[in-house]
Amino acid sequence: HTPPPMSVSREPSEEVGGRMFSAGPAAAPVPVESASMTLVQASGLSGGVAGGVATDPSNPDRFFYIAGSNLVASSISSPMEQQTFFRGGHDSDVTCMAVGPSGRLVASGQAGSNADVCVWDGASGRLIHRLSEHDHGIAAIAFSPDERLLVSIGVARDDKIFVWDTQTGNIVASGKAAPEDTKAAVFSTAVEGGAHYTFATVGPEAVVIWELDARRGVLGGQKCGTGYQRRYFVSAAFSEDCSLLYAGSTSGDVTSFAVAGCVLRDVAQCCNGPAAVCAPHPGGTFLVGGGDGTLTVFDPRKPPTTLHAARPLCRLSGGVTSVAHVPGHDRVVVGTSEGRKYTVHVNG
Repeated sequence: HTPPPMSVSREPSEEVGGRMFSAGPAAAPVPVESASMTLVQASGLSGGVAGGVATDPSNPDRFFYIAGSNLVASSISSPMEQQTFFRGGHDSDVTCMAVGPSGRLVASGQAGSNADVCVWDGASGRLIHRLSEHDHGIAAIAFSPDERLLVSIGVARDDKIFVWDTQTGNIVASGKAAPEDTKAAVFSTAVEGGAHYTFATVGPEAVVIWELDARRGVLGGQKCGTGYQRRYFVSAAFSEDCSLLYAGSTSGDVTSFAVAGCVLRDVAQCCNGPAAVCAPHPGGTFLVGGGDGTLTVFDPRKPPTTLHAARPLCRLSGGVTSVAHVPGHDRVVVGTSEGRKYTVHVNG
């Protein structure tokens, strides 16, 4: 006859990596000694962050870049051998970065509810100020040409703009952010009487030119007229004489506005993808970084036309999100959306 089935005792089981294993009897906990590690080398780039790469104005062989929640300073000639890490500032992804005109100060802003702006010593990476008035993320930051001031603009949900004294960390002026979804901010190099500043912010269908009286703490902005065109502006730069503002859009064109009166002047098509970067270049020209990976010299005196389209200097892997001049050289450091960093030679 057929014997009765055997009774089998089983321990509780758990699935690990797609296979079943017996958990077995509970083991006594093993004490773990605490340990610490020191970051000694980093690579990569948060390529999706506009302006995520910047050069050091005081050192032609040094540049800064964003890597996740960190800032890294590195050598252009030996990027993996000489690195400085800006530690302890952010607990979420860094969303924007600015380097002061002298290279003495670096600032960064982050995403999330701990939306702090950090001001760093550019040489050592030491944290100087933690500016904690924003609540929902930082969209853009920029230094004044004399490095005395820093402007920070929150994301749409935050809806705040602050101007900070970089020496004390105190608020100089504040207000409601505009455009609501700011994508870039830039200061004019013109400063009147040591206290009157001009800067611009750009975003969806809006360009705003701000005037600041730093002594009185008075801040006001005027929206530029854009006529019948509808553009999503993502980059901005002032002309050498500060009379014009150039704003790049996702349509691949650059629109010029007269600072006096905030009036639209002209529109020029510069690339097939978004004109994500518009960086001043010698001779009154600009380097336009395109979402199609192109880097193009834009001369407002000879704007490209349908018959004479702009000819790119190069085409890189990924859309261009950062362009930074190497001081004293005919080179720029370029960052792309694919997390790549390039050195590109350009004519002066």
